[in-house]
Amino acid sequence: MSEAHAPSAALAPTVLPFARQRPFPQDSTARAAFADYYRQDFLSLTRFLMRLGATAYEAADAAQSAFVLAYEQWESLSNPRAWLRTVAKRRLHVLRTGTAREQPADQLPDLPGGRCPVAAVELGEEEARVYEALSW
Repeated sequence: MSEAHAPSAALAPTVLPFARQRPFPQDSTARAAFADYYRQDFLSLTRFLMRLGATAYEAADAAQSAFVLAYEQWESLSNPRAWLRTVAKRRLHVLRTGTAREQPADQLPDLPGGRCPVAAVELGEEEARVYEALSW
């Protein structure tokens, strides 16, 4: 190949700052631990964000984004609860300020179970208000 046709160093692929740098957890025990933690803490994290003023959908979106990032580095997190809350608050800020790089998808199909997890959070919040009103 002549020098005129040689690939340029400027054309070399660059690593984007938001690209995944770490592999997903390879250990099945770590994946199972993450799945258990997700089931235990997702609704709590969503409610935490709603107490900060997020709508149920904003809170669920920010919580899900935080869990995706946590999954990529699950084995290195020493305090996942604090880490997730910090990251979720930042994701919520990005969602609210419109600086997200994500593009909305077309309408997604309903969940196979037929019940939206966000509805469970909303119902929980509504139940809390009813119980509070009944306690008077």
